Amino acid sequence: MFMDHKQLIGLLVTTRARRRLGKVIGFRFDPESQSIVQYDVSRGWFGRPLIVHRSQVLAITEHSMVVDELQIQEGSAEKAKVSLPKPSVGTAQLSQDIE
Repeated sequence: MFMDHKQLIGLLVTTRARRRLGKVIGFRFDPESQSIVQYDVSRGWFGRPLIVHRSQVLAITEHSMVVDELQIQEGSAEKAKVSLPKPSVGTAQLSQDIE
């Protein structure tokens, strides 16, 4: 399945336990790896956006995104320090400032 940005923006985001977190309002793209590194998730009019790293995403369908409940991080969509969980065997560890 392929999705374009119009399908991704506005996608409902829930946890594995089906707790509604919000909707995708943006994302950060890494041109070197040609992939999305993080998603910005709106929590409504008054909540600060959540920053969800791609390693936290468990599944994406045309109707929703399911994320790991324990690794959700509140932050500003403009700038946040993203620390990733320890990688599984065979993956590289990555930590960076998103500006």
